[in-house]
Amino acid sequence: MPPTAVRHEALLTEIHTDIDGIDRDRWDALERPSVYLRYDWLRGRSRTVKGEPRFVTVSDTGGRLLLAAPAYLTGDGAHPAYDLAKVLSMEELEEDDLTGLPEARQSLTRLRADAAPWRPAIVAGSPGRMGGVAYARELDGAGRRRVATAAVEALERRADADGAARVAWLYLLEQYDPAIEAALARRGYQHVVIGADAYIPIEFDDFEGYLAQFTSHRRLNIRKEIEAFDRAGISVAVHDADVLGPRLAELELRWRAKYGRAADLGDTVAGYQSLRENIGDALRVVVASRHGEPIGFVVFLADPEAWWARFGGFDYSDKKSFLYFNLVFYRPVQLAIERGVGAIGYSMGSYEAKHTRGARLRHFMGYLSGVAPGSRAATDLAMVDGAQRRKFEAVTRHHVLRQEGS
Repeated sequence: MPPTAVRHEALLTEIHTDIDGIDRDRWDALERPSVYLRYDWLRGRSRTVKGEPRFVTVSDTGGRLLLAAPAYLTGDGAHPAYDLAKVLSMEELEEDDLTGLPEARQSLTRLRADAAPWRPAIVAGSPGRMGGVAYARELDGAGRRRVATAAVEALERRADADGAARVAWLYLLEQYDPAIEAALARRGYQHVVIGADAYIPIEFDDFEGYLAQFTSHRRLNIRKEIEAFDRAGISVAVHDADVLGPRLAELELRWRAKYGRAADLGDTVAGYQSLRENIGDALRVVVASRHGEPIGFVVFLADPEAWWARFGGFDYSDKKSFLYFNLVFYRPVQLAIERGVGAIGYSMGSYEAKHTRGARLRHFMGYLSGVAPGSRAATDLAMVDGAQRRKFEAVTRHHVLRQEGS
């Protein structure tokens, strides 16, 4: 189906089925919430969603781009992070998280049992589990609300044309974008916490400042992990995208295998080539080596204000150097302080490990169309939303950070 365009109140909304049909410079001139809405990232990584592109843009009558957001038509066979039925199965929500919440357990069981109401769907969100909308910098609050509403309505119309059961806006940071949240609320979207983004704000003048935020017990443990790493004779260096190749791919496959995610060496190396071609200038590859041999690495996407951790690989035969924690957290924090980076984003999963290294959590939201108020689906989503919030509150109640004034 070709791109569609609708003019409404002097705005032109378009749904694009190929990002190459959108002008790169116009897209990247917009103010974006993260590097994940950069044109080259979307061009290079959209295929990993395994859905059909439905990018939405809103322009004025003069052709000036006012809003852009990535979206995809997905269903069974899509990447699990973009198959709405799998997203709503809330795989990270475990039995222990539902203790004392029998109604939430029943609701989650129902959501996991029936995928049909959620497929296919148009899912708005970027590859890499990050949502958001890019706006023209000159738009004020009212202007943003107007173009956000136009974008929401455009995706709904396209969903009808595509025969999609739902429109879902996924991985939106809660209370980050008032314009899109207001537009979705006015259109009756049901919200639910689908995960959390873990991030470390770099608010320190030096690494001792980072350590000073922890309780004395936690600070002692971190120092021991760093000392073990230093004694192991491991060196760390930051490289550009050219370092990505078969040796690091082998380490990545070990990391994936540890978590039950199969991958092919050739496909992994080909993925590196795609990253180099499309967004190589934004890649920061932090590599740990011993005796000149790489034993671990982490790839970060660099924005002017933040680094975003994407993937890595590790030699798990070394059990005593705390390679993972040093390479994922401590050394990148040191580098961020030295380079004036404002924050490091770590996305979803392993929340306690991230929190005990200084990460804060902020909710990732999903907003779903077509959920009638008072319906069983609305009740189930509300129950799961409450369970998710309780889970993340429990993680942050672990007092690893010093209390204000202590």
